[in-house]
Amino acid sequence: MTRSAATVGARLATVLSLLVTMALGSRRLATEEFGLWTILFALMNFATAVDFGFRYGLGNRLAALKAVPNSDDEQRDSFLAVFHLECLIGLAGFLLFLGLLPWVDWPGLFKIQSPVLAAQIRWLFPLVCGLLMLNQPLTLASTAFFADQQIVFISILSAVQWGLLVLAFWVGLYAHSFPALVLAFFGMYLLCGGGVTVLLAVRRGWRWNWSPWRHQKSILRSFSRPSLEFFALSLSAMTANLIGPFLAGVVGGLKSAGDFWLIQRIFGLLLTLHLALLSPLAPAYTFHARQGDWVWVKNKFLYSVRVVWPLLFIGGGLALFLAHPLLLRLWSGRWIGDYWLAGLLAVSAILAGWANTHSILLNSLGIIRVQVVYSWIVLIPVIVLPVIFGKIFGIYGVALASAVCTAPATFLYIGWVRSALEYKQLNI
Repeated sequence: MTRSAATVGARLATVLSLLVTMALGSRRLATEEFGLWTILFALMNFATAVDFGFRYGLGNRLAALKAVPNSDDEQRDSFLAVFHLECLIGLAGFLLFLGLLPWVDWPGLFKIQSPVLAAQIRWLFPLVCGLLMLNQPLTLASTAFFADQQIVFISILSAVQWGLLVLAFWVGLYAHSFPALVLAFFGMYLLCGGGVTVLLAVRRGWRWNWSPWRHQKSILRSFSRPSLEFFALSLSAMTANLIGPFLAGVVGGLKSAGDFWLIQRIFGLLLTLHLALLSPLAPAYTFHARQGDWVWVKNKFLYSVRVVWPLLFIGGGLALFLAHPLLLRLWSGRWIGDYWLAGLLAVSAILAGWANTHSILLNSLGIIRVQVVYSWIVLIPVIVLPVIFGKIFGIYGVALASAVCTAPATFLYIGWVRSALEYKQLNI
């Protein structure tokens, strides 16, 4: 309970920080600037998937090693091998994005009317993408803390990080320059990641230790298959999450993207709190399954399905649907009473919450491949249907497509989890 309370507190701090930044931004930024900011902010989540899944593979490996006595050296070597790999990926991505993305016609793609913003986006969008790639190795420390079940400590660090990001946003906002705001925010994002990495090394007593490439390659190969499966799963999920605001901007311009994103964030609160409540179970699922305590695993999962999901998504979803205009008014200063859009996004959140409840258990047990196959099959309609529906119904079509594409997973995950628990599958 303490760990769940800590993660909920950290998530609430994240949500509060998000509310503050978006409230300030929606009031002080021009409409098109705010729409572009929502897309850049969404890229933060998308960028975490571009790590070939080794962050998730490392988390499962470290959680499993925690159940093995005297494994600290092996944990350190596993962390450093992935850290070095992510440094290479980040540098390569940084150079690639800076070289290719400036050639994209971003002003035409997003229908930008402001000449100033049209000039800024040509270099700002590639630079933000590059900085997010450089942040890749700096995401591993949080994973290591979480796998070690230091949930309270990393939750405190997360809350502090978001406090610093709000401060950076505020400073950039009052510099009266949109590029200054963006660079201040994402620059602080990198600094915070570096600070958490240093703290991990200090708390664990790990010194930087260069191992021969052959040894590091052997470590990476030992959990490369589940890591690549995690990568495929995360990439499809992140694409599905980003496609909504992105296509809303393409269909209706940056103003529509901003409105769509604001309402989507209201229901995203449910998913955020849900993951906060269940995320401490992820390393615990792995730990107890490794010890053979499958009764504990099953009982915790059933509690998540029968108690946590209905309270959050049925009760909470209905409340947010009814109150969303007032909440958006208090948050952003805008009155957006769009019950059709809110209803469609609420249904998407409810279905996604059900899928996430099952997916957390499957991911913790290393049962990834079947999810990957399904996610990539459904990725085709995830991309195609919003385009088709969007041309017919506008942003409502984008939201409708999201709900339609999420629905099949609610039935498939039931069978996958039942099989995993019945046959006690652990692929770590």
